[in-house]
Amino acid sequence: MPEPTPAPLSDPAPELPRTEAPFAWTYIEGVMKEVLEPQGFSMFSPFTEKHGSWEATYYRPAREDKRGLSRFIALDFTNESAPSINGPNIYHVEACEIAEKNECFFRRLVDQLTAKDDEFREQKFKEALTLLLDKAARNVLSLQEHQLNKRYNEHRIGEKLRDE
Repeated sequence: MPEPTPAPLSDPAPELPRTEAPFAWTYIEGVMKEVLEPQGFSMFSPFTEKHGSWEATYYRPAREDKRGLSRFIALDFTNESAPSINGPNIYHVEACEIAEKNECFFRRLVDQLTAKDDEFREQKFKEALTLLLDKAARNVLSLQEHQLNKRYNEHRIGEKLRDE
């Protein structure tokens, strides 16, 4: 005997605002793709919540780089205050350039901007974001191995630390 079909809801769920940040991530990832893929970058990590911020990362692997460096561009959105149910929320937007080879790496803030989440789909924000991403790509692609000025921790998880 087939299961009965549930009755339709008389009151559908209210539509969430299109401008609320989590609903704009797909659009922003599209802007990232439009700007970064022609420069040889691919999606590494879609928007993910990290320590109270939302971050998406594009990368260009070492095997595709003439200098053998892995290159990354991280775009980070941090709500400047507690989320508002009345909106809009104000976000601090940062782009970071990261390059690495073996145990050495380089990471630097490229630039930042501030935007309300109800502006994320506007042309003015898209233009500002495009400039920010393009600057990050130019910067990270110009890095050379001698600029990788930091080393990852030499101790691995599970290794016993040596007595000094």
